[in-house]
Amino acid sequence: MISLIPNRHLARNLASIFAAAILLSLSALSAPPALAQPDNRYYVHPAKDGDTLIHLAQRYLIKPNDWPMLQKLNRIADPRRIRPGTEIRIPLDAMKTDGALATVVSAQGPVQSGERKLATGNTVSEGQSIATGDNGFVTLKLADGSTIVVQSKSQVKLEVARTIANTKGIPITRAVLDSGRIDVSVEKRDGPPARFEVATPTSNMGVRGTQFRVSSEEGGARSFGEVIEGVVNVADARATNGLALTAGFGTVIEQNKPPIPPVKLPSPPDLSATLRLQERILLRFKFADVAGASGYRAQVARDSAFTDLQAEGVFKTAEAKFGDLPDGNYFLRVRSVDKLGIEGTDASIPFRLKARPEPPFTSAPQNKTKFAGEKADFSWASNAEAATYRFQLASDAAFTQLAADEKSVRGNSYAAASLKPGEYFWRASSVRADGDAGPWGDVQTFTLKAMPAAPNPPKEAAGKITFSWGAEAGQKFDFQLARDAAFKDLVMEQKLDNPEITIDKPTAAGTYFMRYRSIDPDGFVAPYSSAQNFEVKQNYWWLLLLLLVPLAF
Repeated sequence: MISLIPNRHLARNLASIFAAAILLSLSALSAPPALAQPDNRYYVHPAKDGDTLIHLAQRYLIKPNDWPMLQKLNRIADPRRIRPGTEIRIPLDAMKTDGALATVVSAQGPVQSGERKLATGNTVSEGQSIATGDNGFVTLKLADGSTIVVQSKSQVKLEVARTIANTKGIPITRAVLDSGRIDVSVEKRDGPPARFEVATPTSNMGVRGTQFRVSSEEGGARSFGEVIEGVVNVADARATNGLALTAGFGTVIEQNKPPIPPVKLPSPPDLSATLRLQERILLRFKFADVAGASGYRAQVARDSAFTDLQAEGVFKTAEAKFGDLPDGNYFLRVRSVDKLGIEGTDASIPFRLKARPEPPFTSAPQNKTKFAGEKADFSWASNAEAATYRFQLASDAAFTQLAADEKSVRGNSYAAASLKPGEYFWRASSVRADGDAGPWGDVQTFTLKAMPAAPNPPKEAAGKITFSWGAEAGQKFDFQLARDAAFKDLVMEQKLDNPEITIDKPTAAGTYFMRYRSIDPDGFVAPYSSAQNFEVKQNYWWLLLLLLVPLAF
């Protein structure tokens, strides 16, 4: 059993708690009835047969000889004779206390208490400080079941952690938040409520069974209080000005200034359209913007009570992003922040992260490309986690019209044949050796063009030859005429706006080859058509003339 008096520092702390409570109780007298708080300064003992003030003082008081104080306070005529059932009020600040430990129920990321890294199951005792780093969170459970969730980048000290001795464990707690943020949930209890206070460099907040948030800017210039449930008595650091803050309201306390009048908490964002299945390492949550919001705080936890926090961030726009979380089931909550810096009520949804094994990086064919033919060759990078791959090819983006659905492709390539011309969509996913399939990769698309049709047979007329072929609207063409099938000995090469060309018939005898290729309006260049050939026969009339001329003479 520990006395309050020998510990001067503790006595001062408790004195400040009770002084603030008295001040706030007085200020509450002028407030509307809904804000009035009961007097929580006393523990009430129903007298039993045989009770005396001397025995009660020995049981409850730090100074057992102070029993005359109980006699005067309760107007007891005979300290040795008390009527059974009489309610004996005993000042809490005069009662014996026992030390109480806080238990770490969850810890994530960098969380230190002095030189010790805190982990789940550790305990924190009175006087110990806690520091959290970036994305570091720790939840403390107090002896009465109340919780303190220390947010990332925070400095907090559990200055007082005790219970009133020889009672049903009435807790007395004082947390000092130098910087950062804490979420507090104080357990409701029958009888005298818990004595819970949070101090910052600019404020003191005394509460009973309630849920509230406290934050303090680095440097101690401003503090914020936001009440989710119940009532919180808020005063400046000197306890000279105070107000009762009810659920749904917040306040700001600047250095050497009283708390500003209660401000309604900003509305929560609408998360109804936010994706509840995340399939990428980078999680992206888009939600509806809140009018007047200067930003948003978003948090991810493994439990719906958000005592097992895993990540958080503050975002200027209505989209939250997180990374480096393992696959699993989570909860997301988002609140808007007003221009004063007061954070609003929460909106939350459950979600599932299934991003692994990650899909392979695709390499061919390139996205949104075109090529001609009746087959397509697909390839992707190898994933070390994958034993096989699943592959799908479809003629629609919803993958309802499948041209290929291979559930176990070994290696990092696949060939599809006998494809009709048109637009296609394809995707691949990684599959572990145990059959665990990861999410589909990003959908890739390509357009398969038909191979160029063979040109129409050439038409000869009056020493001219005309070539023509089928075409699509808007296409342009490259035309080649050569003396060889490899088109190395070109006779002519010409760009055309129309799918035909008329040329003079070559005078030199021999076999000639022609081909064309189309160029779509978007710049796609098709392969050359198959080569067509035609013969130019030797003209022997001039030889005959040469032979006949000498005979004429």
